[in-house]
Amino acid sequence: MGGYGHGFLLEWDPSREWVTTAKDNADCNPLYLTAAHPDINRPHDLLPYPDGRTIILAGTPGYGLTGGGLMFWDRETQEATVVAHEQLIEDQSVMSMVPLRDGKL
Repeated sequence: MGGYGHGFLLEWDPSREWVTTAKDNADCNPLYLTAAHPDINRPHDLLPYPDGRTIILAGTPGYGLTGGGLMFWDRETQEATVVAHEQLIEDQSVMSMVPLRDGKL
């Protein structure tokens, strides 16, 4: 799940007991994974990509700022790649996503 503020990403396992999230505690459920701040502060869309490996978070930055980035979370490597709005369409933000053929978004 994507969270507000700082565009953080959590992983919740509903088969396990709820343990309140703490950023540096690996025993939490939901588990804190990472954040995309300052490129994403307020998430708008979360897409589990059909490859079964990638989670994509889209959103807008903090108050008074324009644009918004994309964060790609690799479930296998447990690493995030953040793409800033300047690398997409400057001063614009992604508000919806859909997976397309050939690995496109």
